Amino acid sequence: MLLLSANISAQGYINASDDSIAPRFYVNTGLFLPNLTTSLRIASQGALGSKLSIEDDFNFDRTTTVYYVQALMWVKQRSQFVFAYTTIKRTAGLKLA
Repeated sequence: MLLLSANISAQGYINASDDSIAPRFYVNTGLFLPNLTTSLRIASQGALGSKLSIEDDFNFDRTTTVYYVQALMWVKQRSQFVFAYTTIKRTAGLKLA
């Protein structure tokens, strides 16, 4: 699954002496290892239905790896481009007998 997003933001790079800090190129990266709990309820109208745990019932791992990288490119004094990429991978196998 590929997710793309667009982001528009405004930032100022000013330090204590009011000198402008304007990097031409800036990279920010990170890695997260979150613990996940996902549930799903399947029901028809007027029925109680069944609650399923994605991790327990479908053998998904409770932990996954989330990696991101962001890059900022300074074009002009008041113009910047920000590029961002995030990856989240969750896989599982389920054998129906």
